[in-house]
Amino acid sequence: MSESQRKLWQELRANRIGFKFMREFPLGPYSLDFYCYEALLCVEVDGEQHDALKDSQRDAAFLELGITTLRFTSRECFSDPGLVAKNVLLICIDRTGRDPFPDPHGR
Repeated sequence: MSESQRKLWQELRANRIGFKFMREFPLGPYSLDFYCYEALLCVEVDGEQHDALKDSQRDAAFLELGITTLRFTSRECFSDPGLVAKNVLLICIDRTGRDPFPDPHGR
C-alpha cells in the first residue's frame, strides 16, 4: 500500500466509520483498494500513474455488478484522510439508508 492508502486505511479499518471495509479486495481480474460489501462501494486511491480509460472501463464493469466506485487522489488521502473518510461515510449512508451514528436527540 502507498502512504496515502495507509493513511486512509487508518480511517476506514475496524469499522471506524461504522461500515466494514476490506482492503485489497479481489474481484475478478481486479484488486479493489477498499471495498464495503454492505454499501456495494469501492474506494480507489489514484496515484500519478492511473489510466483514465482503463479506470472508466473497470468502473463500468463494477457498475454492472451494482458496485459504485469512488475515486480520490493520493494527495487528498495523504493531506486529509479524515475528510475523505467523512465523504465515504456519507456515500455509505446514502447507499444503505443506515446511519451508524444516529443523533440520539433526533436532530
